Amino acid sequence: MSTSWSAARNGFFAGAAFAVLEASLTAILPVALDPQPTPLVVLASVLGTAVLIGVASWFASAINTRAAVGIALALWAAVWGPHNSRLAGWHRVGWAPTIVIGGTALVAPGLAVTLGVLGGASGGLFRARGGPEGLQPLRREAGDRRSQPDILLVTVDAVRADAGLLHEGKWRADSPFSPTQGWTHFAGAVSAAPWSLPSMHSLLSGYSVKEHGGGLDLGRTASRRVPDAIPMPYILQQAGYETRALVSNPYLSVEQGFADGFDRWSHSASVAEPILLLDVFNRMKSRLQGEPRTIDMERNQRLVRAAEALLETPSARPRFVWVHLTPRRDHIEGGALNEAAYERRLRETRLLLSRLNRASEGWVMAVVGTHGEAHGENGRWGEGGTLADPELRVPMGIRRPGTQGGVVSRPVATADIARTLLAAGADARHFPGQHLMQVRRKPIEVGGTLTSDHRFGARTKSGHYIEREPGVVGPGVKASDRTEENLRMSGYLD
Repeated sequence: MSTSWSAARNGFFAGAAFAVLEASLTAILPVALDPQPTPLVVLASVLGTAVLIGVASWFASAINTRAAVGIALALWAAVWGPHNSRLAGWHRVGWAPTIVIGGTALVAPGLAVTLGVLGGASGGLFRARGGPEGLQPLRREAGDRRSQPDILLVTVDAVRADAGLLHEGKWRADSPFSPTQGWTHFAGAVSAAPWSLPSMHSLLSGYSVKEHGGGLDLGRTASRRVPDAIPMPYILQQAGYETRALVSNPYLSVEQGFADGFDRWSHSASVAEPILLLDVFNRMKSRLQGEPRTIDMERNQRLVRAAEALLETPSARPRFVWVHLTPRRDHIEGGALNEAAYERRLRETRLLLSRLNRASEGWVMAVVGTHGEAHGENGRWGEGGTLADPELRVPMGIRRPGTQGGVVSRPVATADIARTLLAAGADARHFPGQHLMQVRRKPIEVGGTLTSDHRFGARTKSGHYIEREPGVVGPGVKASDRTEENLRMSGYLD
């Protein structure tokens, strides 16, 4: 047998060993939001990787017969090295495996092959699995399931109050969100800001944007909330709650402080095919077709499946779970509303909320929009540009088991949902804001537009907006390489 065919044979078996090791680690150490490969996918991966490395070894034998397989595996490391490093958050060391394996192949071919094959375990070993990534309290109470209810908070990106997301609180017997099912709807809910980052800082901290100073554009950075704005999950964690976040918006990142107070933090932007060959194929297909990958299109379904499994798992502690859904943004095209896409967007989101509603039976559950969006009012489309009802009014409802619900029509602030939920399971007396069932006597503070002047205002009971002076500005936080890549992949950055 010629040396070229011998190299191809050895490369074939090395590639197969790499893929078997990769699939084994995927099964032994699964990641919550990643898809689990089927036996057919595993078989295709083993054969495909074996053939790929075998062919590469055949060509490499023309350069150096003795190091052919090592060179082929070094070339393969140029694919899996950056891929696995990105998933592990090590963007700047992705090419190290290629350099190490390639250099070793010239002096110790056997060792290079061993290192190349062991690279199949790198994804499974170094993959982030949703552990704590933010600030954690030094002391925690034991927690009492008898007096502290389980709490589920679901936030939904960019949904208007008139979207009918929760059937607008109508007393429909067939609606899972009917007041007869314990749902109280807040028909006058007003978001703290017209886009997600400052709005979610308010929603979790109870402060208005001018008080927490987070989510403001500072040029090449965005501000994080001030340190005094302690988020609700952190307080619940201190009170003994087990806390878990399942998030989909890339802006809601670790460096912005949204992981603070969570025992486990999982973000859909980090979801990837655990089988490298399939991931490469899907990326190439996406670029050729000019469409998002299927794995990205299904991010909300993955979050909800993970949440359903979590909600059904017994726990010794009371639990707080935050699920953030980001519906597809394909309903505004060239300054016009695509009605069919808009209805599909709402229908898909409503079905996901219904599934979470069923899975969380017996829990306190809250659903709230992060902000609205303009649909041509005053010539505006989209979000973040103005302080007006289309971009600030959102749907909001809370289900309290064993109670009769209803509809609250007076204006309320979505920032007050934190104190309301906190009061259900912990001491909320020193937390900012007010309980949603209390009558508001002051205007609702809003602000933090995406415009450079960061306009602020207050919404009066009559629905008018009066201008306000800016408040504090939180510390500037530059997005990490990982977050910037997630923003680009999701279409938020050019």
